[in-house]
Amino acid sequence: MKHIVRRRVTAAILAVLGGVMAACAGGSAQGATAGSTAPEESGQIMDGPGMMDPAAVSENTMADSFRHLTALKGDFMYSPYSLKNAFRILYPAADGESKREMDLLFGFGDGEAEKMAAVDAEMVFKDGVGVKSVNKAFVNDRGMESGLIHPEVLGTEDVDLRTFGSGTVSEINGWVEENTEHRIKNLLAPGTVTEDTRAVLVNCLYFLLHWDANEYQMLWNGEKEVPAFSGEAFLSNIKEDGPVDILRLPYDPVDGESEKEHRYSMVVICDREDSTEDKVDLWMSNKSDKELLAWADFSDYGYLEGYTDGEYTVPCFEMETKTSLRDILTEQGLKEPFNSQTHDFDRFAPVYADDVIQGTFIRCDEKGTEAAAATAIALNETAMLEEPVVKRVVADSTFAFLIVDETAHEILFMGRVSDPKYEKKE
Repeated sequence: MKHIVRRRVTAAILAVLGGVMAACAGGSAQGATAGSTAPEESGQIMDGPGMMDPAAVSENTMADSFRHLTALKGDFMYSPYSLKNAFRILYPAADGESKREMDLLFGFGDGEAEKMAAVDAEMVFKDGVGVKSVNKAFVNDRGMESGLIHPEVLGTEDVDLRTFGSGTVSEINGWVEENTEHRIKNLLAPGTVTEDTRAVLVNCLYFLLHWDANEYQMLWNGEKEVPAFSGEAFLSNIKEDGPVDILRLPYDPVDGESEKEHRYSMVVICDREDSTEDKVDLWMSNKSDKELLAWADFSDYGYLEGYTDGEYTVPCFEMETKTSLRDILTEQGLKEPFNSQTHDFDRFAPVYADDVIQGTFIRCDEKGTEAAAATAIALNETAMLEEPVVKRVVADSTFAFLIVDETAHEILFMGRVSDPKYEKKE
């Protein structure tokens, strides 16, 4: 059997970045035409903090995060959709520089927030199978009486007002676990919620869909056999670009009668069968978000020419990750929301984002894919401006005085008052 797809779990992880989550986000750029080798160019490609162009941040968020996380963690999983959804809760309360940076990074100013709300509403989850995304704001009601907290301006109707205490982390983690079908556990570490925490904004994203594939064993990197799944692939679901193959694996719809068949798919980017070097990371490093989405879009694609049949083999894999995204976000240009002196969220409360934590899970085999992500934004109380220190001068006891000609530098009069006398004239 010719293995159209082999090597690197990283390639399969891209399914979530460029396929599952991109599909959840709704819409994408036009796909490549049959036999083409490159989608439309999309401008500057960001490659680390030194290449940051604020005007291009929102176009390259996923690709840049992929590069950063690859360097930091090797194998990883990340959910751009869950991250955006968590910030979507905070966005209606944003003003000033924080709002501008969120517009640039997430595209909220271009209608992305409204689009995500519509995509969430279109998700179908029945009897434990399908896709769902839920948002919730846990708001510390301490201080509500002072009128400093206004949860009604947040971008979610599910607001849990409570007094934060020693059990708050466990309660939030319990809600996350329940809404990720027990796949994301202990998202928040003890100590995440402190006496300064005013709110925790959370998104949970869960995905469980199936496909029809065969169990298989494959040789990984030419060294060891690993469990895999395989099957026949339509040539309309395979693209080639230089040293890599791009494979589309559609999931079965939740409702077999649904008109939205195969809304979701996994897209695997891997080395060509005849490749002797790993080129996936290099290929990825030269792609912008627009280009990734274009390669993941097969809607207007014809078919791969020069072949009569297609086959695929992909390793089974399972992974759990938990990471802080604060440093990555600040390097991408989202700085002001993490500034402890900011007052850009005062419409909600005097708060700033202390950290952004994301936990993920994925299991992929011949049956299909189960994936989950949860993103939490911890909002701490903004550092209060220092109380003004006023030097008051009060002459309420004996004092001296001078009347000075400042131009001539002469003292015209001088005196002392120990018992002031004054009679007001009519």
